Amino acid sequence: MSAAEMMRTFNVVGWALLIIYLLSRVSVCHGAATGCSESDRKALIDFRSGIVDPEGRLHSWQGSECCQWSGVRCDNKTGAVTAIDLHNPHPYDPYSSVWYGFWNLSGRIGPSLLRLKSLRYLDLSLNTFQGIPIPDFLGSLKELRYLNLSNAGFSGAIPANIGNLTKLQYLDLTSVSNVLNDFNPQLIAADIQWVTGLASLRHLALNGVNLSSVESNWVQVLNMLPSLTELHLSSCSLPGSISSIQPVNFTLLKVSYRLSSNSFSMKILNWIVNVSSLVYVDVGDITGLYGRTPLGFSKLPNLRYLDLSMNNLSASCPQLLGGSWARIEILKLFGNRIHSKIPSSLGNMTSLDELDLSNNNIKGGIPSSIGKLCNLKSLELSNNNLDGVLPEFVQRTENYCRSGGSPLPNLISMRMSSNRLVGSLPDWRAS
Repeated sequence: MSAAEMMRTFNVVGWALLIIYLLSRVSVCHGAATGCSESDRKALIDFRSGIVDPEGRLHSWQGSECCQWSGVRCDNKTGAVTAIDLHNPHPYDPYSSVWYGFWNLSGRIGPSLLRLKSLRYLDLSLNTFQGIPIPDFLGSLKELRYLNLSNAGFSGAIPANIGNLTKLQYLDLTSVSNVLNDFNPQLIAADIQWVTGLASLRHLALNGVNLSSVESNWVQVLNMLPSLTELHLSSCSLPGSISSIQPVNFTLLKVSYRLSSNSFSMKILNWIVNVSSLVYVDVGDITGLYGRTPLGFSKLPNLRYLDLSMNNLSASCPQLLGGSWARIEILKLFGNRIHSKIPSSLGNMTSLDELDLSNNNIKGGIPSSIGKLCNLKSLELSNNNLDGVLPEFVQRTENYCRSGGSPLPNLISMRMSSNRLVGSLPDWRAS
């Protein structure tokens, strides 16, 4: 056999092996290698029998191969069902005013899910279960890592036995009213001691859940979650009084505190400002926050988002904005009692995308160093006591951003109304 013939033979064999490999990969991607187990299939059918599905989202739930059914995922090796994802793919769109409510699932959640011994992921969010309680048996799904029941129309008390899910990493029970529901169901938790059993929890969202009856030690309770990285507790009616706060253990909390629209004392800010790993903090519109703004926020090395808006906080601009703010991108301070002049050191916050200092008591002029904020997209300075001539960045006498003569090249929105500023704005369209 010549070298050319041998090469052709190798090419044919190589292509054949590649085709076999690709076909095997396709079979794995489209279903478990061993197929759906009969016990899991029957459990899903029983679960399906309790669901009201007006638009036929579960029409594929028939036949023997349940691993290919819509919203079902299986283990590639064993064929066991590991995930059920039935979130509403078409919730209300506030921008187009389109209501996809007919896509909602409702009905009852049957205990047949307990027969799915390998279930790790369950998402029923954005549906309308018409005020039924969260089933107690969900606390017995011991393999769950992900549970999302947010805005799904559940109401009543959160079952305390959810705290038995020691492997759970993600829990979202957000209960915020929306147009998908004909009424306003709300979840309630008389205490949150049950969360201490969630030893693996990384993400906790209880937005809109009625927590008005929890004890004042709720901070210490949350402080016992060693792996928590994200915390969302906005609009929960949390009590204003907070018991003495011990040193924070949230060394892994790298993503967020969302605690807006509650009622707290200043202790909450003193607690938050000690979490050095924080990236996102939203404590806007908190009843009971008044006094001096902790300057420690500017020293948080990873902080990118801070919302302290609509509180009653005071601070001197030079002190508050004069810190390092190493990575801050969005800073919302509107509706407080921030006073004095904007310092020229503001120009050092070069990562800033959005700055809102409106509705405060800031006086003096706008420093020209603001022109160094080359990433700035939104600037809100209205309803202050600013005066003087518009700064050099507006007059285009300086160009820090090297953008071909364009001042603040990424700026989309700028408001400076209700001040005493003079001067004219350039025609940015000519830049």
